[in-house]
Amino acid sequence: MMTYHDISGRIENAHRQRWRRGGRLVGHLLLRLVCAGALVLVGCDGDDDDAKAPQGTPPGSNATAANLTNQAFTFATGEVFGIDPNVGPVALTFGNFTGNKGPFRLVAVGGNTSATGEATVGPCELQVTIGNFAAAQGPQAGAAPIKLDTCTLDSNGALRAENRALGKTATSGIQAAAANPPGGIGRLTTPSRSTSIALTADDRYAVVANRETHSVAVIEVRDRQG
Repeated sequence: MMTYHDISGRIENAHRQRWRRGGRLVGHLLLRLVCAGALVLVGCDGDDDDAKAPQGTPPGSNATAANLTNQAFTFATGEVFGIDPNVGPVALTFGNFTGNKGPFRLVAVGGNTSATGEATVGPCELQVTIGNFAAAQGPQAGAAPIKLDTCTLDSNGALRAENRALGKTATSGIQAAAANPPGGIGRLTTPSRSTSIALTADDRYAVVANRETHSVAVIEVRDRQG
């Protein structure tokens, strides 16, 4: 026959087992809550790490030949292209691309200075082949290309350019279709000399001065398609 002490001991053991099971359950619940809180704090769900953009990735998509063709972008200054900020706003205009290369033109909006050359995308580079910026004011023909480490379009169509060598970053106004895109890269195929003939900044017209007759003729040498 079971004594009072035996019955009491069994009851006490049963209580202890229930307390242990309850303690383990509470511990598991607390562990789940801590893990869930940690995932919320770091902003992930534990399964999509590979789908997230790496830290420091700029917004927008990389500029391509297709979305730069015959487009114009205006920047408050041209510092990102190595142009003196005192020159004022600068317009960057692209022509038709063949593959990943096409003509571009940098023009100081408030003046008569410009640089024309060949643009390459992926990565973005601007190689100036002809221009009239003063040596201390802007890019020179034949110099090393202007390398843009970041060249992206945001959702509004603005062009974001970063030139780490110069420590400059700039975002243009919203893009617009170019009214007069460059038809060529402005490269001279033969040696040149100072004459009374000059090309306009868009390489479209030749201006011929006749000093003897005191007259000037303007001749179209390219159409808009180059």
